Amino acid sequence: LVTAYAGDDAAIEGLKAGADDYVAKPFSARGLLARVEGQIELSRSRRHTQQLNACLVRFSDAARNLTDPEDMMRAACQMVAGQLEAEQVDWLPIEPRPALHVVEVAPAARPGLATRESSPLISGEPFASAYRQGQSVVVNDTQADPRLPVAVKQALAEIGVGAAICVPVVADGGLRGLLCVTQRSPRRWMPDMVALAEGIAG
Repeated sequence: LVTAYAGDDAAIEGLKAGADDYVAKPFSARGLLARVEGQIELSRSRRHTQQLNACLVRFSDAARNLTDPEDMMRAACQMVAGQLEAEQVDWLPIEPRPALHVVEVAPAARPGLATRESSPLISGEPFASAYRQGQSVVVNDTQADPRLPVAVKQALAEIGVGAAICVPVVADGGLRGLLCVTQRSPRRWMPDMVALAEGIAG
């Protein structure tokens, strides 16, 4: 609300009427622009939070009747793949169980992504250290990320991973597996995307 009326009473009345902000004249164009941008970002954050909560509710409803851990992880992969429009979502178990994956967009050949022992998403750094601390690893561009050693970059290039979100799944005090979202090309993962993967994996 932009107005010539100044003072606390006018501001309170305007906010009660439904205004998101109250700007009294005279005002600077830069200050007004900053306020508008702040409100847009706040609105976007609220919308993302609502979408995340709705997605988590849908996943909870879908998983309520599932008793098999692999069925549950398959449902998690499908939910994350659909919400993030991801090329591939993998459940990489730390214990010796078959890996599960969901492909939403038909990929080119991607050999060995879900192999437990060989995947750099599990054993490479900084991935392994972060998982031990219960932290997710987010990589927007595997070939440009300065945290990744050359050997890890090469290994990821060989299996066709250009971007990744990897979320550790911890149960009974131990690391049980990883929920990994991957793309062949670099992708900027937004905080709400990471939060969604973490919320479903958790």
